[in-house]
Amino acid sequence: MNEVLRLVSQTEQQLTQLCSAPVRLVLWFDHEVPGTDDTTRLNEWIRALVCSEFGVRWDDVQGIGKRRALTDARGAYSWLATRHIKSSAQQIGHELHRDRTTICVTLKRVKDLLSVGDDIKERIQRIEKQIANRQHHD
Repeated sequence: MNEVLRLVSQTEQQLTQLCSAPVRLVLWFDHEVPGTDDTTRLNEWIRALVCSEFGVRWDDVQGIGKRRALTDARGAYSWLATRHIKSSAQQIGHELHRDRTTICVTLKRVKDLLSVGDDIKERIQRIEKQIANRQHHD
């Protein structure tokens, strides 16, 4: 697996040079992983999509950083987890290393941003389209 991650990292660097813009690749193994259920796989896939869309890493999303990309990624993940995985604020808080109240505030912020057409709305819609396409093909 380390060799695969090394190759992905090298490919990202090469594509970044070719495109003159940052490139992030999402590595997704589309096969059954022993001991995981559909909800777990969907959760992992949503994490990967959010990280790719916002150009961040999951460990940074779980961290304490306050950059807009990180706070938007946390908000998008929270929103998508409630809609597509039916996660509670408590469960999302556990995933993001935050308490339930913080997640409730995050969800309200995202709802407000969605109603005014903030950039996060387009990003969430792109992710939801990918989720819908995948579910349609399964």
